[in-house]
Amino acid sequence: MYPPLVPRQHVSLPVPTCLEWDVAFALFLGDSHLARIVGEPLDEISRVVGLSIVNEAVGGATSGDLLQQLGSVSGQVAAVVISVGSNDAAPWKAVPLTEFQVQLAAFIDGLSCPAVLMTPPSVDEARLEFRTADRTNAVLATYAAVVRTVGRQRSIPILDSTLVLTPLDGDWHDSDGLHISVLGYEALAPAIGTALLAALSTAPHRGRTGKETPGCPG
Repeated sequence: MYPPLVPRQHVSLPVPTCLEWDVAFALFLGDSHLARIVGEPLDEISRVVGLSIVNEAVGGATSGDLLQQLGSVSGQVAAVVISVGSNDAAPWKAVPLTEFQVQLAAFIDGLSCPAVLMTPPSVDEARLEFRTADRTNAVLATYAAVVRTVGRQRSIPILDSTLVLTPLDGDWHDSDGLHISVLGYEALAPAIGTALLAALSTAPHRGRTGKETPGCPG
């Protein structure tokens, strides 16, 4: 059972940078698909990458919330995992695809550490609360495509959540048809760990200035 997702209050702090490896940590930003990773799944990812993990993701977040989430963090960030798109695609938010791409790309370009981009997973449309008035897999696929485009243009590791979850022998959706079940996280957690390792071993990352900045020591 996951704890209720409570919006957090954010304050504006300097953008963290990669410094000493022994005190650095990995950072989760974005929506509930990461916010719900707690307990053993989070510990598993931490063991895989050899880093503590700070989870600042919040249920309901969109691409426009990433900078505010980052602003609540102080310290030395080794790498960032980002999950957005599911809420941008919701009809009651309906962030235009062009705006979604601009916001996500600008945020990535402002980082001084490596990043992993996770695509929004598909939904079980029959179980969604609002059904015909809710997001559809066809719409979600367009946001996932933008995530892939932004990642590929910057040579950032991309975690295709649907590709990881679909082969599972069981129901990887939670009862609401939107969120990921415990079974789903059993597959997703190690995939996130693998993607983080890939990010941490990459070539120098382009930081806020657009120039190449040193990656975190590995």
